[in-house]
Parts: sequence; structure tokens; C-alpha cells
Amino acid sequence: MRVLVAVLLVGIAGCGGSSPSGGGSVPTPKSSQAKTDKPPAQAADADAALKNLGAEIHRNEQGEVVAVNLWATEITDAGLVHLKGLTGL
Repeated sequence: MRVLVAVLLVGIAGCGGSSPSGGGSVPTPKSSQAKTDKPPAQAADADAALKNLGAEIHRNEQGEVVAVNLWATEITDAGLVHLKGLTGL
């Protein structure tokens, strides 16, 4: 019973702070930040190819592809290759 209480206390209190010393947050290098979409030319090609397959493309205010509706399409694995670079989905 004492072991269970000790484990619970450590779990609740934690073993250390999650903030770096000095407070604040750890900056994320730009190279490790996720890209939200393909470059414009490639995105336009993917957009056109998916629309030819019957897909409905949804973009946010910045013009990035955030959703692709493939409902009622006859898309195959070969057609799904166009989704590869659309990482903002």
C-alpha cells in the first residue's frame, strides 16, 4: 500500500519541472517545424489532379489545403499519391 501511495505522489507531483530553467518555453528550430503544405506550384498540380478524380478541396484563409473530401469518388491507391505532400490535412 505504501508503494502505491509513493507512486501516486510521484506521478502527481512529478519528478521535475517541465519548464527550462529561467522559465519560458523552449524555442523550436525552424527546420524542425512542420510544413503545412506543398510549394504553390506542386500544390496546384495536386489540386488539379485531385479535382479531376472528383475530390472536393478545402483551404483555410491562408490558402493552405486543410481538407480533401474523397466521398463518392472512385479513387485508387495511385490517386492517393497526390495527397503525399499535403501535410496540413
